[in-house]
Amino acid sequence: MNPLIVDLETTTPGPKPDMRVDTVTQVGWLPLDGDVAKWAECFCPLPPFDPIVCHSASYDVGIMARQATFYPVADPAHFLRHVNIHDTLALSYAQGKQDLSLKGLGASELGVVTVPYAQRHLIGEEQYLAQDLFLTRDLLKKLLPLNEGTAYDIDRALIPALIDCSYRGYEVDQKRLEGAIAVAEGTRVRMEWAFGRMTAGVEVLHSRRKRTRKSGVDYVEKHGPPSINSPLQLARLLGTPDTDEKRTLAPLAARGGDRGILADLILRHREASTGLTTFFYKLRGRDKLTGLFNITPDEDMEGGTGTGRLSSERENMQNQPPAVQRCLRAPPGFLIRRGDFPQIELRCAAEISGDPVMIEALADPKRNLHQETADKLFGGDYARGKRFNFRELYIAGAEVRAVYPRFYEWAQEHWANVQRTSYSTSPDPFLHRRFIPLLGGDHARKQAINHPVQSMAVYICKVAMNRLFQEGSLLVNQVHDEIQDYVPEDCDRALTARQMGSIMEAVMREYLPRVGNAPVDVTISKYWGE
Repeated sequence: MNPLIVDLETTTPGPKPDMRVDTVTQVGWLPLDGDVAKWAECFCPLPPFDPIVCHSASYDVGIMARQATFYPVADPAHFLRHVNIHDTLALSYAQGKQDLSLKGLGASELGVVTVPYAQRHLIGEEQYLAQDLFLTRDLLKKLLPLNEGTAYDIDRALIPALIDCSYRGYEVDQKRLEGAIAVAEGTRVRMEWAFGRMTAGVEVLHSRRKRTRKSGVDYVEKHGPPSINSPLQLARLLGTPDTDEKRTLAPLAARGGDRGILADLILRHREASTGLTTFFYKLRGRDKLTGLFNITPDEDMEGGTGTGRLSSERENMQNQPPAVQRCLRAPPGFLIRRGDFPQIELRCAAEISGDPVMIEALADPKRNLHQETADKLFGGDYARGKRFNFRELYIAGAEVRAVYPRFYEWAQEHWANVQRTSYSTSPDPFLHRRFIPLLGGDHARKQAINHPVQSMAVYICKVAMNRLFQEGSLLVNQVHDEIQDYVPEDCDRALTARQMGSIMEAVMREYLPRVGNAPVDVTISKYWGE
């Protein structure tokens, strides 16, 4: 063992640091048991290490993987599959620290006040650069013995896989993309035309201006046809307080009538417009779509999630609409393999709470928990039953009490504990902690109840990703409860699907002994959206 603290000074060509393109200006290192920090302008003098210790290893090790000539085997893929990482950022996140910045952690955990960048001349450039190395060393020594559970070890093992994902990405089929753009533009035009026909001769208030004259004060109002692009004018047309899609327009559209038809036209127009401006136009002329995957929020607490769920920045790889997914494909010689955990969050909710209704339904492959919920509460409406199980379960109100009484009791017990400590902790063996700001009222309660369930589901997925990566998987994305990787085009598809399914199913059975014996759905195709 030769633990080595490493910190890189870099320059970036863009507005934010990006390990895929940034340039290293200085490499700093400090042995874990040493007191002398050293710096060089390249990786050449870097001594052997095992493990490497960083604060934000996704960034530093991501750059090192790109320049792996210093490693005994100068191959990025080999380096990522064998590097052993400790990351004080991930360690602090798993323990529920509120400020993840190195200097903030130094102050809160070590009582150390550091010199800011603007005042570095007071201590000299070398001492200024060295302070981050010493802070990282001292943080690791303090926080690692306090670590409980497996969440941190799972996260640090996954960092190389996420770096690999961040470099890989999908190819963009420009021909399909242009077809999708044409469809979306056509939809937008048709919705505008239909909206115009339905509102012909109708005027709404456009503006109201105060006018002061000698005779007194009055108001000048301007009226005109409503614009489908103006939320304020649409609210006046529909007689609603706003035009929020979920809260206002979707329920209005479901009720039908003229106002319902107008609401439906507005929703479809917005969907097409958002697809064009947010996704389609940005992909024009691009060969590849990649994103930066994160285990934690960054040091400024931007991005990431509070449950341990992965996130992707620059390009949100986890929130591409179906029309875009149909334009994204594997590179030549490969196919996309997708394995989807079945109802993993519901299974975690059942395992954590011990609710007998959930356990009995999820343990029987012939039963459908969504349909049973729909039959009890919504007259058999399957869509509402499914929505209830995924969205309203964590509110843990009267309806949840009626359907899942033991889950309701667990939620009450857990919320009471969070109110005493301000922290929610996911179940054994993970023990990921999340700070819950109690002044958030009902939102804080929902966060507290949601955290153990979602965090457990996330870490089950992460364990499966780690095992696939160690088996040589070319991971490309993780979306909700689905893991994606690339497999050779000439593979035996049935065998390849069984290989992924068996790994994911084994992980489920390990962590969900009562409800984890369920098949994982695995599909293989050239395009994501097929």
